Amino acid sequence: MAKEKKFLTAEHTAQIITEWDNKTIDEFASEFDVAPNTIRARVTKIHKKYPEYCPRKSRKTCDDIIDAAVRLVKERTQDVITD
Repeated sequence: MAKEKKFLTAEHTAQIITEWDNKTIDEFASEFDVAPNTIRARVTKIHKKYPEYCPRKSRKTCDDIIDAAVRLVKERTQDVITD
């Protein structure tokens, strides 16, 4: 039995455009029950046709992740000291 293909509707596309800054590709894919590559392909087409929408998101570098982890550790340490 073949797997049913899922497609993005105009409503899905509008939601991607309006919520692009707040959600990840994986979150959209889960919500719309499609593969992440389906979202990536749609976003690429949107951005090619309308550059002001769905700008490229910067990737977190290893240093960004380490800095965030250190901030979390410091916050947790401060919480323990103040309690």
